Amino acid sequence: IVHSAGYDSIPSDLGVFDLAARVAADEAGTLTDTTLVLLGGSGGFGGGSVESLLGVLAARRDDPAMRAALDDPYTLSPDRSAEPDLGAQPDVPGARFDAVAEQWVIPFVPLGPGNARMVRRSNALLGYRYGRELRYQESIGLGSGPLSAAAARIGGAGLQALDWAVTHKPVGALLAGLIRRRSPPAGDGPSEEARRAGSFRLQIVTRTTSGARYVEDVAAQGDPGYTATALMMGQTGLAEVLTSPGGSPTGVLTPAAAYGATLLDRLRAAGMTFESRLLP
Repeated sequence: IVHSAGYDSIPSDLGVFDLAARVAADEAGTLTDTTLVLLGGSGGFGGGSVESLLGVLAARRDDPAMRAALDDPYTLSPDRSAEPDLGAQPDVPGARFDAVAEQWVIPFVPLGPGNARMVRRSNALLGYRYGRELRYQESIGLGSGPLSAAAARIGGAGLQALDWAVTHKPVGALLAGLIRRRSPPAGDGPSEEARRAGSFRLQIVTRTTSGARYVEDVAAQGDPGYTATALMMGQTGLAEVLTSPGGSPTGVLTPAAAYGATLLDRLRAAGMTFESRLLP
């Protein structure tokens, strides 16, 4: 079973996979502090996606055990006891200047937390190929100037407030009702024209154990959640067909653990960008 074979979480999952492969090929160590930075994009959302999100928020709000599982950075690990102790790895830490990405960032919510856990699961399933010191977060990049700092602080405070609100009764239930009223009904979503016009562009920046800094550029044309996701899901299915019997592990897998370079090659041939380079 291969989960998250669309915009959640192939750009993150395959992007880090490719970045780690480049670092290994250069004999530059393994990954340490690694940040995905969303640089730009456009797209819509459907009513079904909204209901999925509200369902997760309700579970986090109403079930303490579920909230603890969702807050655990290694909740998708195949062996939680084998994971390294790297201290706190919060999903919504507010605004910060990311020293690796060299710009002000705010959390990439609501997608970043799930993507980060998929990346950590891939690392474990692949025998910690990315490194035992991998600290991974996802963010939205706002630039490096003073205006960017101000925008990040305002945006970060707003996200922290929203995170508190949606996870506390009765505020969370009231917000869920407001969101439903302002969202498309389940089964409805962006128009065909909007889906064609969409796109996304992101970078994954890392510092390795040798002190080198690398970046992976990931991009695609088409609405991220629908057009680009359809492409990614289709290519994942073809990668399964083309993988020889016994050629991949079994169980509940991530795209990177199941198909790795085979899927990367197919996505590139289908028009997606996955490119790594060494930074000065």
